[in-house]
Amino acid sequence: MMPLLTEVAARDVAAVIARQADLLAEDASVLNALAAELDPTDAKALAAAPLALSRRALRQWLADPYPPDAAALDRVLAVVRGEIKACELATGLRVERHGQRLSKS
Repeated sequence: MMPLLTEVAARDVAAVIARQADLLAEDASVLNALAAELDPTDAKALAAAPLALSRRALRQWLADPYPPDAAALDRVLAVVRGEIKACELATGLRVERHGQRLSKS
């Protein structure tokens, strides 16, 4: 696949991919640090934060040992927004909202 990409692009795509990987790693590091500043049990703060940060904060909070899939995160975000009161994840974990606070059990 790489030889074909190199031929089509008329340049060494391995170097381009490596550079993009470095840039994305730097971006991920910044986003993870910002997400770590969010309280993942504060529904109001999660709802007000950019979606990318809320998702990261919730993924870190819910990882046991692996983070939930995208569909599970969508359900938890519905709890955050107050659209539903609670949801269950495939791991058997339940996320509930009481006022502005999320809890997991």
